[in-house]
Amino acid sequence: VYGRIKGALGGTERTAERLSAGMDKGFFEETLSKLNRILRDALGEDIARHYRIEGSGRRWKSYSLPLSEEDVRFEALPVP
Repeated sequence: VYGRIKGALGGTERTAERLSAGMDKGFFEETLSKLNRILRDALGEDIARHYRIEGSGRRWKSYSLPLSEEDVRFEALPVP
């Protein structure tokens, strides 16, 4: 699924190699930071804060989007 989403942007081989033994904290935090930065750069801070993935809790953080169920929609990916 990751390869289909990432598509022509490449880099999937390196990511697959890094995740072959599971996702470590460093990879997750790096990816989360990069995603939130891309959202901020593309949408501006005011809009991006509605889509920013946020952690809550101290020791065992859980992560979520600050969206209501009505704001989330899933669509099928086009078949390549």
